[in-house]
Amino acid sequence: MRFQPPTVKFSSKGIVFNIACVNLLPDVPYVCFARNIKDGLLFVTPIADGSDVHSVHWRVNCGKKVYPRKYGNYGFFDILCKSMSWFSDCTYTVKGERFDTDDGEPYLRFDLNMPCRATLF
Repeated sequence: MRFQPPTVKFSSKGIVFNIACVNLLPDVPYVCFARNIKDGLLFVTPIADGSDVHSVHWRVNCGKKVYPRKYGNYGFFDILCKSMSWFSDCTYTVKGERFDTDDGEPYLRFDLNMPCRATLF
């Protein structure tokens, strides 16, 4: 089995986090996406439950088989295209890394300034 780095794909069709991303936050049912516009970073951080308006379901069944997570566009890609000077008719793949806060909370960080691939539809 080959190593697959954690990546996220952005396109007008939606956002897809690969299995490696999901495996880096194995026991997290809900996450929140946060973007640092100045530095061009996207953060995926765990949150307590799905009652927060900004939460998204990350792990459907913690402890069960892992699947890539796909989310609808909801205008997020359009915002990224404007702020990152991306082309809207491309798919962008960005590598990520897992970090831990000083409190030991895990999170994922993606540098949107450094897409590893851009593919025309």
